Amino acid sequence: DLDPLHLKVNDKITLTGLDRLSTRTITVVGIYRPSSFGASLYPLMGTTDTVHALSPGGIDQSVFYMKIDPNRLNSAIDAIGNTVPNAFVLSLTNIANFINQLLDDILITLTTIASLSLLAGLIIIANAVALAMLERRRELGILKSVGYTRGSILSEVLIENGLIGGTGALLAMILVFFATTLLGTYLFHLDFSVSSFIALSLIGGSILLAMLVAAFVAWNAVRVRPLEVLRYE
Repeated sequence: DLDPLHLKVNDKITLTGLDRLSTRTITVVGIYRPSSFGASLYPLMGTTDTVHALSPGGIDQSVFYMKIDPNRLNSAIDAIGNTVPNAFVLSLTNIANFINQLLDDILITLTTIASLSLLAGLIIIANAVALAMLERRRELGILKSVGYTRGSILSEVLIENGLIGGTGALLAMILVFFATTLLGTYLFHLDFSVSSFIALSLIGGSILLAMLVAAFVAWNAVRVRPLEVLRYE
């Protein structure tokens, strides 16, 4: 069946013309399924006699598809306009260029928003690590006094923040997966998929970025001498 019209081959359809007066009953001889953003639209392909019968005053339109060299597109459009003044010329190349420009603008906007979000995330991570190092001064001093080295303490800090960054990235990817699946299924009627390579790359990048920021902020904190810390505790 052709959902949501629920049509089958050999079904009868009664069509009404633009004047709301003329009608024509036709038989369904075949069904095609468009796979695009217009998947919810079902244009009918009928005979010339049906078009004449449903057109006001018997006026119909003829549609021609022409393959033209892109370098000669403008001259061809001018020639068609001079030959057939009432012709409406629609260039798929111009439509494609418009769509590409629109997608580029959307991509720039999304990239800007993502960059600002990334900057905000870096600031939040740096602030959290700085506060954690300030609150753990006594802990760091005790660890160094019992034999922990700067490298071992820094490694612990990096592992902690790497786990936090990886967990946040994993939760974000799960939300993105469900959001794209729901939008593709119920809104666009398309099969959106998230690349496993891109998902793993983003998670790995988030872990690495969190560890780099943590190392930059915690570098001076782990170099403090135990005596300086424990003297004031």
